Parts: sequence; C-alpha cells; structure tokens
Amino acid sequence: MFIDLKMLSRLSLECRRFASGGGGANFARAAGFHEKTDSSDYANKTVLIDDTGSLTYKEFNNKIGQYASVLTSKLGLTKGDRLIARTSKNIDNLALYFATLRIGAIYIPLNPGYLQKETTHFVNDSKPNVLVTCNPENDKHFLESVKHVIDENILAKDSSKAKPLHDVENVVSDDIASVCYTSGTTGLPKGAMITHGGITANAETCAEIWKFSSNDVQYHVLPSNHIHGLFISQNCSFITRSSIIWQPKFTIDNALKWLPKSTVMMGVPTYFQQVFSFAYSDYSMPAILISKINFFSRLTHVDRFSKDVVKNIRLFVSGSAPLSPSVWEDFRKRTGIPILERYGMTETLVSTSNPYEESKRIAGSVGHPVPGVEVRINKDEVLEYKGPSVFKGYWNLPEKTKKDFTSDGWFITGDVARIDENGYVYIMGRGKDMIISGGLNVYPKEVEDFIDDMEIVKESAIVAAPHPDFGEGVVGVAVKSKKGEELTDEEFEKAIIKAVKGNLAPYKVPKKVFALKEMPRNALGKILKKELRETYKNLSKARSNEISQSSRTNNYNNNNNNSNKSLKFIPVKVEPPSREFSTSNRIKENKKCALPAAAKKDIKIQKVKSKMAAAAGKKDVTKENLTSSDFVKQEIRTTGGPVTNSTKDLTLTCEMDGYQSERPTTTEETTVAQNVTTEQGGYDNLTVPSEKEKEKIDLS
Repeated sequence: MFIDLKMLSRLSLECRRFASGGGGANFARAAGFHEKTDSSDYANKTVLIDDTGSLTYKEFNNKIGQYASVLTSKLGLTKGDRLIARTSKNIDNLALYFATLRIGAIYIPLNPGYLQKETTHFVNDSKPNVLVTCNPENDKHFLESVKHVIDENILAKDSSKAKPLHDVENVVSDDIASVCYTSGTTGLPKGAMITHGGITANAETCAEIWKFSSNDVQYHVLPSNHIHGLFISQNCSFITRSSIIWQPKFTIDNALKWLPKSTVMMGVPTYFQQVFSFAYSDYSMPAILISKINFFSRLTHVDRFSKDVVKNIRLFVSGSAPLSPSVWEDFRKRTGIPILERYGMTETLVSTSNPYEESKRIAGSVGHPVPGVEVRINKDEVLEYKGPSVFKGYWNLPEKTKKDFTSDGWFITGDVARIDENGYVYIMGRGKDMIISGGLNVYPKEVEDFIDDMEIVKESAIVAAPHPDFGEGVVGVAVKSKKGEELTDEEFEKAIIKAVKGNLAPYKVPKKVFALKEMPRNALGKILKKELRETYKNLSKARSNEISQSSRTNNYNNNNNNSNKSLKFIPVKVEPPSREFSTSNRIKENKKCALPAAAKKDIKIQKVKSKMAAAAGKKDVTKENLTSSDFVKQEIRTTGGPVTNSTKDLTLTCEMDGYQSERPTTTEETTVAQNVTTEQGGYDNLTVPSEKEKEKIDLS
C-alpha cells in the first residue's frame, strides 16, 4: 500500500506542475514537505489525536492555512525570513511549524526550557523576524532586537479567526526549511541548515524501510523541538497519511493508556540503565528530561506493562542516543518485540537503521546505511556520511562547514564507529570523547555500558584526564542507585573498579571513580562531558587504583632479564586487499591476522616501533620501523551491500577477546608486539624502559 501512496503523491505533484504550466525547475516543489498535509483523498481521515479530541487531515490543513494567513498578513513573514518557536508541544504549534514551511520561511525550534542567556545566543545568531514564545514575560526584552515577540496563546487565538491561506510558496529542494541548533556539548550550539529536499527524502526513505502505511497509528511522545520528534517521527506518519497520537510528554500512565491503540512508537534513550527506583514515580523533573529518560527501560519495570499492552504494536524504534544491549534484551523478553535501533544526527537526519525483519536486528548495532546513503570509516575510525538528507551547512559559519566536510564531499560525523563483516554499523562514541591511554584506544561507551549495568549505579560517564605516564588516564563519574547509596563513596569507587578489572581490559579500568548526586546536562538532556573533563582534569592530585612511577621503573628493572616471558613478537605477513573487497573477502582477510589459539587468552595487541622493542631488550625484530601512516578508509555503500574499498586501501581490524589490532595494508612484513599480562593485569606488568633508555629511542 505504501508504494501506491508514494506513486499517487508523486503523480499528484506532476499533475499540479503541468496544470500550472511550470517547467522542470518547478517540479522541485515536490521537495516541500508541508504539501504532504494536503490530500483530498484522505481529507476525512484522522491525522492527530490528543486528550482533547482529534483532527482530520482536512481540519488540520485548514488550521495550517489559518496560521499561514496570520504569519504573512499580520506579522509580515515572507520566504527566507526566520521564525523562532520557543513553544510548548501541542497541535496548534505543530500547525505553526507547517505554516512556516508553507510560506517559505525558516523554522527555528528551541527548547522552551532554555534560560535567557541561552535564548539570547540563538536570537543574536539567527536574527529572527518573529519569536513565538510560551513564556512572553521572560522573552519580552527581545523586542529590542526582534520585530515581533508574540505569546503562543495569542497567536493561536488570532489564527483561529483567520481565513485559511492555502497558497503554497514555490520552494526548491535546496531551500532552507529549518535551522536546528545542535546541542553544543563542546561549545556554543551551531545552527544546522536543513533543506526541504533533505526532510522529504529522509521521510520517504524511513517510511519505506519501516513499512509505514495509512493504517498505522503512531504514539508520539518525543519533544517537538528536536529533529527526532519534529522531522523523523511525525514525518513518517504524514507522508503515508496515517494517524498520530500527539502527547506532550512520556509518562507511564499515559503510555499504558495509548499504547494498546497504537501500532508504532519511537523513543529516545539516554545512558540511564538503572533508573528504576524513581523512573515511574518522579515527575518533578523538567519535561524535556522526562521525555528523554530511557522509557524502554522504565516500561520493563512496571508490573502493568505486559504483552497485552503492546499486542497491536508492530514497531518500536530507538534513536538519538545509545540503547543499552541489556535494556534491548530486557524489553524483548518482556514484550516479544526487539527494538529497532537506528542512527542519525541533526546534520544528517536518519543515516543507518537496523533491518525491519526482527530476526536480523542486532542489539548494540545501529544497522546498515539506509537507501541512498553511503557511510565510510576514515583513518581516525570516524564515520563519514554522504546522502540526500545531509544539511546545507552551519548558519553563519562557512569555515566550520568547510572543516566538517572532506575534500570529496563527505560529512565528518565526529562519531567513532566500526563496521562488521556483515555490514552492520556500531557507534563506539564521539571522537572527541575517545581516550588514548598508553597508546591504546578506550571507547567510553563500552566502559559506561558495563558500569551502568551494575546494581549500585544509576548512570555513569567516562572521561579522560591528563596522566603523567600514559598521556591520558581513564576517569569514571557515577551516580549511585538506591542500592549504591548504602555504600560510602570510597566503597562505591572500589566496587566499580573491581568489577571493571574483572571484565574489561586492564587499560580500560578507571584510575579514579567519583560519585556525583547528578550528572551535568545540557538542555537536551545530554551529559556535558566537557564540563566533567574540566572538573576532574587534576587526576594526579587524587590518584586512585594507580601505580607509582617508581614501582613501574622497578618492575621494568626486575623483569628486564626475563622480559621474553612477557613480550613476544610474531611477524605477520600482510597482503594488500583486492580492489573489490567483498564481504567474503573481508572474512578471509581477517583470518590472516588471527593469532594462534594458544596466544589469544589475555593477550593485548600493541603497535610499537622496533626501536622501542629493542630498547626493552628484544632481539628478534624483523623490521626497523612500524608506521601507522598507511591507515586508510573503510567504506560501505547503500543498504548493507558488499563492502568495497575506496580508491585507497583498507584498514583491517582483528578482534580477539575484546582487544583490537589494526594493521596497515601495505605489502610488508609487520612485527606485532603482544603483551601477555599476568594475573594482576593492568599497567603494573607492562615492561617500561627507564627514562635514560627512553632518551635513546627515536620516536620520530
């Protein structure tokens, strides 16, 4: 049915183009997503449902027209003008969004919870013509710089009396529909310019791969000032002429009321894994945080939530933040439905998605690139993107825009990722969050996921702190659960460190764990890791779970004569990959870098230079240098098709017992150092050259 709907929609647009005598350029009007609310075929079908009643497509289209009339005739908005919407989530303000697009103006959604200082940045940066607000008293001072500052309730009242304006502004796909400000975890938020064509293309793709039809009823509890709720979720329903249960926020009682009447629900988990002690009783939190708490996790711990509640649900979708595999599994056991996790960001909308087929969904993975999208992994292990929904650039920041795109047109997401042999993408964390400790990469999400699963922990964050020996040390920050509150801070720290030591590689173990009452967050509910890094940057003043430099040096001196027992060098012959690097080829190549079975247990792979190895007393070195300059890009195109390399070679990854080894793909014999740890583990047993010997080593 969906395919027929798309064909009808496109046919209608074609007929409209020729009826108006328009040329080829006018066909770009199809890019205007606001036109999807206007359909005579579905005029009497219910589109929106809330606690006060419902609206048909015809009624909602008239409401949009009324708002469009007021925006143009009373407020003077024209194509290209900016409108800031700092509004509450209701059907009237949804009509305001579509009306802004209908007249060709630019819609700028802001969190209604922003304070004056935050809002001032957005106003100064975007220079809007109109500011619609849910808090006119706080925003009236903006009249000095904004022509119209209007109360959302007054605008709704004026619009209800207006004659609907149904004329649609002729927009092309490259015209800006919205400027959405990123969360700004590392600096001031940047305005991503989202185009009409990008919104439409992404909506059509998501609706198709998630098999939306006019029979669907979506339970919508996401914030309407964020791309997940504003574009991705609701657009799938509008483009297929289906229905939406439009709710201002998520609560357990609300979910239990509406889920039995729904077929689809999209959610936004955060790092909360163990919030069960207050999850369904504490509603004193700001609405934006309530909506972003991991409600999949919350639902699984409510007795009334059973398979009967979700008997009509065919799809749960999660995005915008990582979903814990343990929550994914708990939810599947409770409901019989595996959550479909997808990946995207403000600048790209939806980029990857797990398959619709339930048996092919993988916990912890964000699936394959969606149709029309290409993704690849660059030399820094960062995901790069190319596709029809990519943003136009950052508002007023041409240099930043240029910096975030490669010379060949790929957007650099900043997210560290990997792709397995079956084409599934795994997001390991933000590139700027990755920790390099003693030359080894630590992905915070991996450690956080483990700590969050502990009974004594409500949530955690892993950050880097400067370390005199390792460059960066791993630091944990955690909030106690109810069970954890029974422990002192010292006991809490020791329990976490002990648990991590027993389950993850030694170099991933936090050197220190600090207990917090709550995590610092931005307005979108994301943890401010920049603030945590700044707060706990002085690790050397409070070193815990740490070994002294003298003990490390003594350990080296004591073991120098027996160092062959702890370090072993195996020459690995690396053949260049074929130009067409298929999935089967990848599996074959990975076998080439596998270690002997006997060497797998407790082995840590390190890239080292032979001169460093020689300084540590090793004799069987076959190459003078080991370089990482040949690390190149790994690439996967479209929807889970064959993995092919770019014009350059590939970086191959060999994974063994949680450790990763990268190797260059040049034809040469590479010496790989394997550090075999003893029972104690950690850096305590890593043989380290003395300071005198270090001076002799050429590290260029």
